[in-house]
Order: sequence, then C-alpha cells, then structure tokens
Amino acid sequence: MVRDVDVVIDTVGGPRSGRFLHVLKRGGTMLPVFFAEFDPAETARLGITVSNIQVRSNGPQLAEIGRLFDKGALRVGVDSTYPLSEAGSAHTRAGQGHIQGKIVLTVAAS
Repeated sequence: MVRDVDVVIDTVGGPRSGRFLHVLKRGGTMLPVFFAEFDPAETARLGITVSNIQVRSNGPQLAEIGRLFDKGALRVGVDSTYPLSEAGSAHTRAGQGHIQGKIVLTVAAS
C-alpha cells in the first residue's frame, strides 16, 4: 500500500477524491485537476493542503511532449484499448474502477 507521499495529482476528481488523502504524509499536498470532493476538516486533521489547479493546453508544450514520446523518453501505462466505435465500452470500463493505466480510444486511418 502506498503511504507517506509528498504530492498527489488527482486527474479524475469527483466524489471519491478523498480516498487519496490517506496516502499523503503530514504536510503533503493534493492537487485535483478537476473538481474534487473532500472534507476540509479531515484535511486539516491530517495536516494536508488541497490546492485546485487548472490545466490549459499549450501548443509548444504539447509538441515537446509528443517529441519526448516519439523518442521513447516518456511512457504511459495502458489499461485497455478500444476502437472509437466502442467508446461506450471504454466508458463502462472506466466506471468499473481499479484501472491500471490509461484507457485508449483508437481512431482508424481513413
């Protein structure tokens, strides 16, 4: 079980965001990218800071990330892959939880 981490970046948010609070060490920080639901009294008791962040796309940064992926310098864990026509199945998979990596939708070349 993960424990005593300095920072959690929660890219999912929502009603289950509070589950990440217990992996943080006292003085740790949770950074929810989307709206997160948590109990401020619990964060105070645990000595944790929650700070909302906003993600904005940046063309040059995205190009650099693409270049790093092409070089093999970055890797992403993939839980499952679905064709775009099965996006509903991918959404169902996401709702099941316990995902180990990203869910990928592929688009067929035209």
